[in-house]
Amino acid sequence: KGNTKVSLITAAKNIKSWALSIIYFSAFGGSLALTSWLPFFWVSNYGFSIIKAGVVTGLLSMLSPITRIIGGRLSDIYRAEYINMLALSLCITGSLILSFSLSSSISIIGIGIMLSGIGLSNSSVFKLIPVYINGAVGGAAGIIGGIGAIGGFVIPPILGYVVNILGKN
Repeated sequence: KGNTKVSLITAAKNIKSWALSIIYFSAFGGSLALTSWLPFFWVSNYGFSIIKAGVVTGLLSMLSPITRIIGGRLSDIYRAEYINMLALSLCITGSLILSFSLSSSISIIGIGIMLSGIGLSNSSVFKLIPVYINGAVGGAAGIIGGIGAIGGFVIPPILGYVVNILGKN
């Protein structure tokens, strides 16, 4: 209602702000981590040239913002909770496909499914803010967006560490 400090404090006191922050941290941060890692993945696992790896990564990375737009509309039509469950299902499905893939074509499909799920999740989180934190939408959006941005800096090194432990680049 015009008071930024009150809105931030109200949102910070609501546990649902933090639950949505964790989801957005994972989705937005995961999107950044995945697109940062993909060129290395293509080069080391499938022998792509740097240019081909960059082009494939660039094309795949467009799926997340495109499905974010679609996810916003779907969240208006259906409950945003359902869209987020669909998003998680897509992320799991894409991860499983990627885990068992033996070809670059199948890996592209798996990663495309994951990035589509991430885009749906990114949009549905922001559709849930007025539902769960209706007294402090601006404060909650600021907290959740900020935590998501932090995910973009935290998840890539964690992903790199896990990849190094597993012995793949």
